[in-house]
Amino acid sequence: MNAFFLLVAILVLVAGGFAAYYFTRPRSRPKIQNLYTDALSAIIKSDYERAVDLLRTVVRNDSRHVEAYMHLGDVLREMNQARKALKIHQSLTVRPDLPKRFLLEIHRSLVLDYARLLDNQRATREAEQILKIDRKNRWATEYLLNTAREEGRWNRALQLTKAVQRLEGRVDVDQLAAIKVSEGRALLARQKPKEALAVFNKAVKIAPDFGQPYFEIGELYYQTGDLKNAVKFWERYATCCPEESTRVYTKVETALFESGLFSEAENFYRRLLKQDGTPLEATVRLANVLVEKGDQRSAVNLVEESLAKSPDSLPARLLKLKLSLTTDNPHQLGRQIDQLLELIHTATKEK
Repeated sequence: MNAFFLLVAILVLVAGGFAAYYFTRPRSRPKIQNLYTDALSAIIKSDYERAVDLLRTVVRNDSRHVEAYMHLGDVLREMNQARKALKIHQSLTVRPDLPKRFLLEIHRSLVLDYARLLDNQRATREAEQILKIDRKNRWATEYLLNTAREEGRWNRALQLTKAVQRLEGRVDVDQLAAIKVSEGRALLARQKPKEALAVFNKAVKIAPDFGQPYFEIGELYYQTGDLKNAVKFWERYATCCPEESTRVYTKVETALFESGLFSEAENFYRRLLKQDGTPLEATVRLANVLVEKGDQRSAVNLVEESLAKSPDSLPARLLKLKLSLTTDNPHQLGRQIDQLLELIHTATKEK
């Protein structure tokens, strides 16, 4: 009898053990991984509500799944729940022995959380934290660069621009000079022309072949009535940026006219036309200057030279027609008009 009760007790214990294992055993890893994969697929499809449900299921069953927590926070931020996202990402920072790649991703998420909450100071601090972990992290460097530019911290922006260039293995002095140009413009907006001029001159020293500082300096000189220097620096701009030189044609002509030196416009355009890449408008402008001086023949010759190089140039043919109005007979003018119409028709068909 005692043996019978002993056998029953053993069977009860064994059955209880099996029951305890069945109800308390950890969920299978493959099932959790499948749920996580489904969540990532939902994120890619922008099905954020389904992604949140799946990720919450994953972390309920596996609290050590750091990646699931990170994605959960990121998705909540995209759903305009940045404070919840921030709380999740902050909770991950206290976990011990996290791999470096996880730490970088967590701090990156924190940067984006704070940025969404318009807390730029803390976002910047988190980006700086990324650089403490990985000083060559390009994402954090570029984020800090953009922030520095937006906040007008120009020395820091210059440092970070150099850092990005080092990461890319290149040197771009034009990009560095562009930072100084932005700084100068900011000073002009604060009514500080002298300080702006000094900064523009620094930009010239950094990149002597970069055109934008010359344009800005020319503008400053014109505003102060120094027309000679205004023309000088606008011409330097046109020399550095021949494709964009049309930007200063009217400015140069106006300054020369106001200073009683409009005849110098001819020399200005002739110097530009010696450069490759100078647009046709420089020829048109020079021809107009020659006409103003009464030198009709030189203007016509100039246009003929231009047409010899570009016979299908519509602006050049229009200029020739304009110059011919006082010299050619109606038949000759009619032939020019026919040629223009044919060019226009051809250009329209090509479109």
